[in-house]
Amino acid sequence: MIQSSLYHRHVTELLKLSLIGIMSLLALLASSYILVYMDNANFLDVYYLIPHLYLVPLILLCLWYPKSGLYLMTFITVVYFASSAIFFLVSPVYLDFFRLYFVSGLDLAFLIAALLYVKDIHLVEAVITDMIYQQGDKNADYVSYSPEQFNFEVDFEKVVSSLKSEDEEIREDAVSRLAGITDERIVLPLIYALRDPAPNVRKSAARSLGRSESITAVQPLIEALADSDRGVRDVAAEALGHFGVHAYPPLMEALTSPQWEVRVGALVALRLIDIDMNPLKIVTFLADENRYVRREAAKTIGRVGGVNVLGDLEFALLDPDPGVRIRAINGIVRHADPVNVQRLLVPLLQDDDSTVRLRVNEELRKISGR
Repeated sequence: MIQSSLYHRHVTELLKLSLIGIMSLLALLASSYILVYMDNANFLDVYYLIPHLYLVPLILLCLWYPKSGLYLMTFITVVYFASSAIFFLVSPVYLDFFRLYFVSGLDLAFLIAALLYVKDIHLVEAVITDMIYQQGDKNADYVSYSPEQFNFEVDFEKVVSSLKSEDEEIREDAVSRLAGITDERIVLPLIYALRDPAPNVRKSAARSLGRSESITAVQPLIEALADSDRGVRDVAAEALGHFGVHAYPPLMEALTSPQWEVRVGALVALRLIDIDMNPLKIVTFLADENRYVRREAAKTIGRVGGVNVLGDLEFALLDPDPGVRIRAINGIVRHADPVNVQRLLVPLLQDDDSTVRLRVNEELRKISGR
């Protein structure tokens, strides 16, 4: 499944780059034809058209690769005006290069590149991070505010600056202060707090991001599923459960992660979000190499059900890990009638694990009424 995801990703990138390359080549051929085969009189009529030919590949590049697109558009703009200055000095033909630049739409391409780059969450995070670092040293005194006392416009910067405090309790309290505020501006400071050295601060930040229900928080929370602290991972998974359908596509993508912690967290979050989910997409993880992933897969299938839920859970009863078998038992009890419960669980009375045997005995006693 991981190889398949990587394959599709590489194919997608190849198609994107191929399309940009083809459009660029067509633009080059067309502009070369105009420059070579047009006499001066005709050239003056069509030279404004030439840059238009490159707009499509440039805008596609900016859309798919904002950072590279902005760098390229900056380079093109510098080269364009440098070349224009040289052409103006050596050529007897008058061309209005400023008109050419604006009429051609190169200014529009540059604006699109800049806006898409600024939209890049990592750049915005860097700005917020820099603000926190600069203000953290300037604001030595930290004041704690209750939600009733908190004035966003007045107190926000003070609370954000405290995220750089050396005192863990102050940083954790600052995150808590931001938790009850319904303003998009709190999201980036909380994302910053997800990288705090203290696990308690990271947990509080993850919990607060879940309450914010801002879509911007989904990807950072998915990254937090790989946190070194189990408590942070658990809270991040729970927080992702608040985002519903908005978290579903990135969570399905997270299931392809090579890190088992991320796969576990994604399965937990998928179990928590309130959407109709196809259990067939989870079944493959019953054969995952990691037992914790298999446990969460069995638990998730037991919760969401499905057409072949009993068959899938019967397969999980054969798992070498008793934790997987217990979760499969829970799912079977949830979905099967008493006859099927007995049929599937009686063989486990001879299970090697005492916890499994006790769990089976408990369910069989309920069926028998004793």
